[in-house]
Amino acid sequence: MRFCMPRERPSENHRPTNDRALVTKPSSTKPSSTKPSSTKPSSTKPTQPSATTKRPSRAARARAADPSLDALRWDDVRVLLSVLRTGSFTLAARALGTEQSTVSRRIAALEGHLGAPLFERTPRGPRPTERAERLREAAERIDDEMHRFADVAAGDEPAVRGRVRIATSEGLAIHALVPEVLPALAKAHPELTIELATSERAVDLAAREADIALRFFRGGRGDLVIQRVATVTTAVLAHRTLARSLRGVPTNALPWIVVELPGIDTPEASWLRTHGGPSRLVCTSYEVLLAAVRARLGVGIVPRAVLRNHRELVALDGPPFTPPLEVFLVTRRAIRKQPRIAAVIDHLLATLPGLVDA
Repeated sequence: MRFCMPRERPSENHRPTNDRALVTKPSSTKPSSTKPSSTKPSSTKPTQPSATTKRPSRAARARAADPSLDALRWDDVRVLLSVLRTGSFTLAARALGTEQSTVSRRIAALEGHLGAPLFERTPRGPRPTERAERLREAAERIDDEMHRFADVAAGDEPAVRGRVRIATSEGLAIHALVPEVLPALAKAHPELTIELATSERAVDLAAREADIALRFFRGGRGDLVIQRVATVTTAVLAHRTLARSLRGVPTNALPWIVVELPGIDTPEASWLRTHGGPSRLVCTSYEVLLAAVRARLGVGIVPRAVLRNHRELVALDGPPFTPPLEVFLVTRRAIRKQPRIAAVIDHLLATLPGLVDA
């Protein structure tokens, strides 16, 4: 998309008057003997602009004064913003669905157009210059408005069809969404395509990384609709065989298996700092934690609902009350009432509470 508008051309009423046509050439005919008329010659006034003629807008005059604005494209802003967000030409290319060489070439072209470097090329990746950082806020606003435009444009969908991207954790996807929720949703709406993006990372809904997020915290950037879906009760779980050998063992002496997520202080991590002890195994996935507990490597804080499908596990009675986890459904306000989005959200709200509450 190009950020340009057609420049206004002068109206026909603005054409300059031909002054030569107003000069009366002396006649070569000899003057007649008749007396000159007493009528006074009319004074010809220059043509005035029509009252209906509009003056060029301030924005149009600005573009006329700075033609370089016409060369800026939305794609350039999108590429710049992606590199700023990911910190890498390669990751930006992956997010945009293009090649790394294309991203590098587009950034170089934008730098040439602006007449200043936007990134320092270092062995650790591109480092944004001060000018690039100043442009970030404006680029974010443009990105938000373009996404809002796309959301409004898609608001007239006639039926429940198309793709819906749901971002959630692996645990919710494996133990709730895939086996219990999606089969009924597919049967009710066969023209829907569900895309599951599983990660412990919080997706940016304002940047359209997903349409719907199921997450364990409130908040997020942009104009969002947030609904609490359920409160998940947790417990310290262990394999039945291991649990028998751990009777009477203090909480701070249990063989703990813990999840550590970079940059995220989870409720379980906070509880373990107060009540737990040394860790036997540290991982970055709750599914790995569950597998380790099932393999009798130790104990871990796990949702009680897991006990329904894993009869070999039991909840220990000794440890203090473990923290509950709240599940929130989050989406962008602009798309909440689109038929495909509304159908998925309504189905999630109807089915999830009974699956994850325990």
